[in-house]
Amino acid sequence: MAKTVDTGDSAPSRADKTGGAAISKTPFKDYFDAALVTSIGEKIQTNFAAFDVSLFVEQTLIDWDERTFTQRSEQIAFCLHAQLPAGEAGISILTKTLPDELQGTKDVLNDNYWLWPFGDYLKLYGHEVGLDAFLAACYELTKRFTAEFAIRPRLLTDQDAIIAQLKEWTQDENPHVRRFVSEGTRPRLPWAKKLDIGAETSLELLGLLRADRSAYVKKSVANHLNDLAKEHDQVLDTLEDWFAEDNTDTKWIVRHAVRNHLKAGDKRVLAMFGYKKPEIEITEVAMDPSELPIGESTTVAFSMRSQSQKPQKIMIDIIVGYVKANGERKPKVFKYKDFMLHPNEIIRCEKKLLMQQRSTRKLYRGEHTIAIQVNGVTTVETMFQLT
Repeated sequence: MAKTVDTGDSAPSRADKTGGAAISKTPFKDYFDAALVTSIGEKIQTNFAAFDVSLFVEQTLIDWDERTFTQRSEQIAFCLHAQLPAGEAGISILTKTLPDELQGTKDVLNDNYWLWPFGDYLKLYGHEVGLDAFLAACYELTKRFTAEFAIRPRLLTDQDAIIAQLKEWTQDENPHVRRFVSEGTRPRLPWAKKLDIGAETSLELLGLLRADRSAYVKKSVANHLNDLAKEHDQVLDTLEDWFAEDNTDTKWIVRHAVRNHLKAGDKRVLAMFGYKKPEIEITEVAMDPSELPIGESTTVAFSMRSQSQKPQKIMIDIIVGYVKANGERKPKVFKYKDFMLHPNEIIRCEKKLLMQQRSTRKLYRGEHTIAIQVNGVTTVETMFQLT
């Protein structure tokens, strides 16, 4: 999962939300509307005849307009819990209500967003049942949606036993289960509270997934490692060892895991990938246009000439110094090109930059900077004006 849900992101459409995959641009929290709440209640009633759908809907929709997406999901879970039998019997009804297992991994979570409250039920009330029953429910849910949020509170009280089970699941044939091992234990999982199971424990788990063939799993492992590397220097020691194993899947994970280090010009990480101090000359730097209104695009262009008699592994980043509201500049690194530059070779480079307002970055008028970074070294700078 990624990005906060309460900032106007789009949500699955109102049409057949408990079975279809249609997507439309609507406020995210409105995915949970009265019709969907009713549908969830009716599905539960199919497996628990005593469930009062009307009462469930009435109680769930109290103060509905004021609730965020997360609050609506938790309210649904709360009202489910109010009617379902206590303990394992209630969780058993939830698992019986689950749809068929997901097929494939591309964009499949969008189909089953209606299951979010089921994860919140496990998150909020999973402590009421034994660990085996709890983990079994997480296992079934994650094959249909995700249980990465549900497991985190229980990790705080039953970490050793849960980690033992997660180690076994690293070998599960289902990629959603293997991904769950990584996502459920991520230190900085988006939408979740920070979690610390210990860097060594995380690395032990991720080490069992470091050669996973699934891109879906690999991306999660790399993101988890990226979280760890922000706070634990020893992670780089492990990544260097893994990179030396010369496994294509492992190398991809390591590269994605240290993407922030590469952007920051970390010399140790640059050396890991064979990037040395560049022997180059940058000339003919130009911005076209050099003055433009917000919403338009500009192009930075320059020539690069090798000054070495040997081939050089080159990685070019473009760093934009965005003007903030207080007049200061905040740099943003954009990946541009990664290639081999041959002796005395001259290449022409162009990078188009769209100066458009985004929910994650507000643009302001003023003088912005452009820096060309090569193998972590800032070479030349230029400027352009937003009007």
